[in-house]
Amino acid sequence: AVNNSDINLELTNLESKLIIGKETHFNLLATKPQYKDNLTLELITTPEDAGYFKIDGKEYISGKRDFKAETPLDLIFMPLQEGEINVGIMISDKFGGKKTRQFQYKVTNPEIEVEVTDFISSAILNSETFSYITVKKQYYTEAFSYNVTTTPSNAGTLKINDTLYTEGSRVYKKDK
Repeated sequence: AVNNSDINLELTNLESKLIIGKETHFNLLATKPQYKDNLTLELITTPEDAGYFKIDGKEYISGKRDFKAETPLDLIFMPLQEGEINVGIMISDKFGGKKTRQFQYKVTNPEIEVEVTDFISSAILNSETFSYITVKKQYYTEAFSYNVTTTPSNAGTLKINDTLYTEGSRVYKKDK
């Protein structure tokens, strides 16, 4: 006899260590003997809004999503916070049967790498010197914010990508 506790939940390709801003893929397969109807999936992260999911390429915000029993699902998780993220998965059927699974991600945030080349430590008054700064961060695709100060204050002017920079202003550049 089949009862409500016969839902089988299999998760494969789970990773435990992730990098902030880098998607991870895993697979979910839920079955129930002699049950061919839809099952319902619900995903919960703690802390709330620690990242987002995609299920078969479609963004999952919250709530419940129906899917056909015995149909494998491709899930993607994009962590947006550093630290420990707990994920709860609940599968239910139309008769009240439920199966839950919990796992944890350890999310790290790689350091920002800054490289300065062609730096000149002394310059002639009222002349231009050039230095090149390369900033990168593993798996980071957003713009960086630069805040540059001079000592002593107002000791010179600075251009970043041909934009005059004044102390206290911010310049945002992507892929530079």
